[in-house]
Amino acid sequence: MEVSLTSSNLESNHFPPPTERAIKIAGRGKRGSKNLPLELIHLISEDIQNNSVDEAQIGALVGALFSKGISLEEMHIINSLGSGEEKTQIILNYFNKNNLGSEIFLVKKILDGEYLSRQESHDLGQFIFSQSVGDGIKGLVASYLRVRYESLGELLGLYDSMLANCSDGYKLSESIATKSILIGEPFDGVNRSYLITPIISHFLNELGYLPINLTGESSGPKFGCNLDDLSKELGFDFLKNSQEIHGGQHPKCGHYINQNDLAPNVGAWVALRKRILKRPFLAILEKYLNPMGCEIFLSSCFHEPYVEKMVTLAEQLKFKKIIIIYKGIEGGIALDPAKEGQLVCSSINDKGSYTRKSFEFPKTDIILKDFYHGKMASDILLHKNALFIDEYLKTGSSGNIAFDHIVKHTQNCLTRAFSWLNK
Repeated sequence: MEVSLTSSNLESNHFPPPTERAIKIAGRGKRGSKNLPLELIHLISEDIQNNSVDEAQIGALVGALFSKGISLEEMHIINSLGSGEEKTQIILNYFNKNNLGSEIFLVKKILDGEYLSRQESHDLGQFIFSQSVGDGIKGLVASYLRVRYESLGELLGLYDSMLANCSDGYKLSESIATKSILIGEPFDGVNRSYLITPIISHFLNELGYLPINLTGESSGPKFGCNLDDLSKELGFDFLKNSQEIHGGQHPKCGHYINQNDLAPNVGAWVALRKRILKRPFLAILEKYLNPMGCEIFLSSCFHEPYVEKMVTLAEQLKFKKIIIIYKGIEGGIALDPAKEGQLVCSSINDKGSYTRKSFEFPKTDIILKDFYHGKMASDILLHKNALFIDEYLKTGSSGNIAFDHIVKHTQNCLTRAFSWLNK
């Protein structure tokens, strides 16, 4: 039986709203975005005319449509937002009801297909992190850049604006910054495995480094256990300023900084990011946020195109020693000896240029199924993960053989990387 996609049917069967469905179709990225089906276009146009659309979501959809290229049929959605001969002006008129100022020109520039300079991207970032800017503009910009892919200059400019929005008081002294490691793992966490980050922080602390872990609420697409949840479950204190570090007392599992304390205007985007569904520039940049001045950077990525991007970004941000974990366990900074793994490292020399080194770790015959599980309720996963870490830190063993193997393997891999970085 054929089912019509009317609004009443969508609601009665608990389908996502039409705009959400459209974002998932049109906002996948350069290689995956598709044109919207005609019936969905009509539903969205109807919702716009009835003023029953989420402003951030319609902004995100429009951004995705502009980035992938608007089909003739999809122009019905644009025309539902206003009248005019030029589609960019229709959009700007719709979202700029409050006459936001000259910065709206930067939005027009990207909608016209142009790339922004680092300074322009900084100005755009300051604009969209402002509390006076509506969610529609924010969703539009984030979605457009995500689908089109940001240039390096745009990422750096947006980072500059995020840094400018950081709270005062986190700057470290040079002597402490030299040995400080900024650990920025993905904020969306895990829901099919465990995190070992506090143990790795303890390990690095034992080697004489000062680990500083960035944490924050997950904005998706996964909403499992993340480091913010885990650090709270373990009862860790969150760093409020650098004076707590300069006092000389360093927790054995390193320091933890919550995004809402570090950069409230950035943290305020979490709710918006949940509404626009796709991962914008913040998903990568929030891992680098470093008003502390840490000179060492440790992070991970799961998809190959991001390896080069993440290493280059860290170099441009002047970290002196860099480790990016690739082919690790998704969502954290762990490596599995049962799978191939890779660390990509970079170190700056006295002349200011970087040298890179890649370490590859072939898979072994070991099988560690007990580290992975079917999708588990977040509270159960969080509690088990915390118990494993607590027990490991007390006794040197979590009681889970697979967990212990992965900890040891990750430590061994990082030891090789730091040996090269420090030579």
